[in-house]
Amino acid sequence: MSPVAKILFVNDEQDLGELVRMLLEDRGHDVQVLIDASRALEVTRREQPDLVILDWILDVVTGEAVIRQLRSDPQTARIPIALASAIVDLRRRAEHVDVCAALSKPYTGDELHRIVELALESGTG
Repeated sequence: MSPVAKILFVNDEQDLGELVRMLLEDRGHDVQVLIDASRALEVTRREQPDLVILDWILDVVTGEAVIRQLRSDPQTARIPIALASAIVDLRRRAEHVDVCAALSKPYTGDELHRIVELALESGTG
C-alpha cells in the first residue's frame, strides 16, 4: 500500500470529486478537490501536494495547459501528475505531456488506487 499522501484532485464534476475524495481518504490520504482549473496552479504552488490528478477537459483551461504550466515552474515541476479523463485518446495524449499515469473514465476505485500508488512510487512526474 502506498504511503499517506497529500493529493489535489482537479475535475469540474463536483460529484465525482466528492466520490474520489471519499475513496482516497478511506486509504488515509489527505485530499483537496478543486472544480476550478485556474485555481489548480495557485493551490499546487502553495500546498505542494504529493500528487495532482486532473481531467484533460476542464472549465477555462485544458488539463494540458495546466500540466505545461506546472512543469514550467521550478516550484511545481517535479510534482507527479496523473490524468483521469473521459477523452477518447487519453493515453495517446498522455504520451505527449509529462504525466506518470493516465486513467480513462469511467474508472473503478481499484483503478484509482492503482494509479495513486503508481504515481507515489514514481516520486516525480
